[in-house]
Formats: sequence, structure tokens, C-alpha cells
Amino acid sequence: MSIVVGVDGSEASRAALRFALDEAAATGAELVALGIWEPPVAPVAGALAVAYAPPGDPTEAMSPWMAEAIDAVWCEGDPQVVSEVRTGPPSGVLLEATRDADHLVLGTRGQGRFASAFLGSVSHQVAN
Repeated sequence: MSIVVGVDGSEASRAALRFALDEAAATGAELVALGIWEPPVAPVAGALAVAYAPPGDPTEAMSPWMAEAIDAVWCEGDPQVVSEVRTGPPSGVLLEATRDADHLVLGTRGQGRFASAFLGSVSHQVAN
């Protein structure tokens, strides 16, 4: 059995991670904490948008804050957490990561219907 939990550094994702830790402890499931780096898009004259990336490997740059997020909620006796960082659109990466998983756990920021309608929601996109 395996559980994938999306981690983005927010309080909601920390709560999701804590929930996933408790579930993994209760069921003996493997737990994978997944951070996703989505290349930002910037407008360019004569083009709609272009993706750009900072120098170096952004997934390596994310590893320390992933470890910090896990350390913030992990307690003695909790199951081990496998930490992964992937690149791409968050909803697509989460769906791909859970292809062979039994459960996916995501937090919600509670933006409400109005803000979510304009800003979108990764959890809403995954559910659809």
C-alpha cells in the first residue's frame, strides 16, 4: 500500500502531510511526499508566453525546503517519508505519481468559490 501527499510548503500541505503520516502509521503504507516545481511563464513581446527557469536544477533547490516541511510535522515513531521533487504542471504530475498509489492526500487553502474560480485549484483539477 502507498500514499502520495502533495507538499508545497503551505500550512494546508503540512496538515495534509500530518494526516498522511497518521494514515501510513495506521495502515503500514509507504508514504511519498511530493513537491512539484512548475516552470513560471512570462509574457514576451510578440509571443503569448515562454517558460523560463533559474540557473541550476530547481528540483535540487527544492530539496531543503521539502526536508524542512517534513521535519516540521514528523514525530518520533512516525513512518519514514520518501521525499521526491518533480517538474511540470502540478495536477498532471500528481496524477502521474498516483498511477500506482493507493491514496492521494492534498491540502486545501480554503480560498473559497470566488477565488478558486479565477485562480484555479490543484486539488480541484486533480479531482476533475
